[in-house]
Amino acid sequence: MARTFTEINLGTDLMALDFVNEIAGAYSERRQVLGDSAFADFTAGYDMSDHDLWVGIQQWMETNCVSFIDYDETIVGTQGPTMLTLAAMRSKAGLHADGFRRAREWPEDWTDPNDPAYEHGVMQMGDIIGPWIFDDLQKAFDALRWTVYGIGGVGISWSAEGETNYAYYGVSGFTDWVTTTASGTTMFNSFPTTGVSNYQPIAYTWAYYYESGGFNHYIGFLVRRYAYGKYADIPTHIKHSLDFYAYARAPFYGNWVRPTDAFNENGDGYTWDIWNLIESKAESDDSEFLSVNQVGNTGLTPAPAWCNEPDEPVEHIPPQSTDQVIIEGYILVGALVFKWDGPEGFAWHLY
Repeated sequence: MARTFTEINLGTDLMALDFVNEIAGAYSERRQVLGDSAFADFTAGYDMSDHDLWVGIQQWMETNCVSFIDYDETIVGTQGPTMLTLAAMRSKAGLHADGFRRAREWPEDWTDPNDPAYEHGVMQMGDIIGPWIFDDLQKAFDALRWTVYGIGGVGISWSAEGETNYAYYGVSGFTDWVTTTASGTTMFNSFPTTGVSNYQPIAYTWAYYYESGGFNHYIGFLVRRYAYGKYADIPTHIKHSLDFYAYARAPFYGNWVRPTDAFNENGDGYTWDIWNLIESKAESDDSEFLSVNQVGNTGLTPAPAWCNEPDEPVEHIPPQSTDQVIIEGYILVGALVFKWDGPEGFAWHLY
């Protein structure tokens, strides 16, 4: 894709409305993909020499670049996208390591990044609003191309889409662990309780026991669920393509103490915190996403692996936060990488 920013030279009218509105447009586009308000184009009569205007854009850039990802870094098979840092944004954009160029005297050669007239950082009162200001902004905006939702374990929503996507079985009444787990596995594989559940894909077991009448009484639970990834409120001011990922975490259950929370991919091909690409979607202006593919074990069998045998009884029924409940398996987190640099994406760029 050819550059759309005007190439700057000494003959460029830096205060021309069309030129400064390229910067305004780039700023507005990138604000909106982060959920910020649009930034209006400049109109005739606006004071383009207002330092506060350009300082504000520079400050937004340095604050918000960390919400974009490094589009050159691999995501599949890693622990997720590499988020830009301020230093990484400057490097990717080809800026000085200390930030935007600023000058109080006109450089001998404004295109020479090492010209002695240059200092670095956000503009200050008394600085010249020269071509280097806009050249650096063009480069910085160009480095901001992709965003992500779903890092850090807080992911997108899930939907059953009306399908029977949930199978579980609760087992109790046995006084030894071997019989409890054998019975639970057999019943889950043959006669599970099923239902429709709009929650994340899972495959896990949990168990505890209590003492009564001189015996241990075991209670266990097995569950599997698949689902479709779902997300709403995608910005539509420009088009985007996207990649849908899922990554696994060890399961949790309420506020119970879980001293042996164990990850187990249960034959479904997941590794703790490693991002799996589920599907990609071509460029569109859709405001909502619903995955084509089911995520998780769609057969709902075989039974997930049993957790370890509990080694101390609970003191409360149901268990409280001071009791030991053992759990093993996985839950899935869904994430979306939005790519805003396609043919009908960002209007203003250098690529």
